[in-house]
Amino acid sequence: MQVDISPSGLKPGPDATASGRAVLLVAKSAFAAAPHAEMQRIAALAATLPGVASAVACHSEQGQPSLRDALLSLRMAPYEAILIVPLVLPLEPGFLNWITRALKRWQAEHPGGWPPVQIARHIAQSPEFEPLLAALVDGAAAQPAVAADETARLEGSLVPAQKRRVLVCEGGACNAAGADAIWGHLRNLQESRKLRTTGRGR
Repeated sequence: MQVDISPSGLKPGPDATASGRAVLLVAKSAFAAAPHAEMQRIAALAATLPGVASAVACHSEQGQPSLRDALLSLRMAPYEAILIVPLVLPLEPGFLNWITRALKRWQAEHPGGWPPVQIARHIAQSPEFEPLLAALVDGAAAQPAVAADETARLEGSLVPAQKRRVLVCEGGACNAAGADAIWGHLRNLQESRKLRTTGRGR
């Protein structure tokens, strides 16, 4: 089974044959290393499923690779199908509608060479969701209770007061135009200059 989940390594591997399917596991966004590692772990599990030749973790909003980039990297490979599996709860109808419209636009922009692309409907509607939910509830019950901390701050949010705010679009098209590099540069500057806690940048 081929697992190809790194942002810079989206080319299909040697096991990508017409008898296998590619699976795109879609999260909305991920910034830090831990969420990316978790998505990679899930993709590795998906790659072990029967009939799956490649599994890729990607993002619809912020994070690399984007859904668009992942799709375009796989479309010319000899997969029998590309299966898009949104890992989102709650899965709003608008999100599925957006994926469908975007897919049609990307196919029009890059004609030819597309295998069939199919989209999973809704995690919570799966017949396997009920036992999974029961296992999560039992798992929560097995965890230690969170103890009260009288020294904890009573603020309602961890987001500090802000004088300035910079918004950077990180949709697929924006990232293709360099938005992700800009976002990374701004975050590095914010960290190096301690703008979250010092100076006029608070």
